[in-house]
Amino acid sequence: MPTREDLESHLISTLKKEVAKTNLTGYSTMKKKELIDLMMKHKHRFHHIKKRSLKTYTKIPQKLFDEQQKKNRAVLEKQKRVDKYQKEQAKRRKQSVKASKGYSIMFPKR
Repeated sequence: MPTREDLESHLISTLKKEVAKTNLTGYSTMKKKELIDLMMKHKHRFHHIKKRSLKTYTKIPQKLFDEQQKKNRAVLEKQKRVDKYQKEQAKRRKQSVKASKGYSIMFPKR
């Protein structure tokens, strides 16, 4: 049996084609939400409908989708490295300031 999420993953045109295969009437002017409500009421007639695959859901070829995901991961990794480097630099600056303050106490200016 299809769930609401399964039906929502499809385009309204696809849903209307599926309803047209049954003997239900009055669906042509319905909005997607109303159409899904009708289909959920008559679940047994739409047991063959599965959730739309990610490949067709995004409307871009899977290869391009995978490449974009890889680029996004690379950007995140680079940003993590930059953040880590900046934190290390800030820590070193603090240590340097502490050391210089200690040095100035030992040898006051005349």
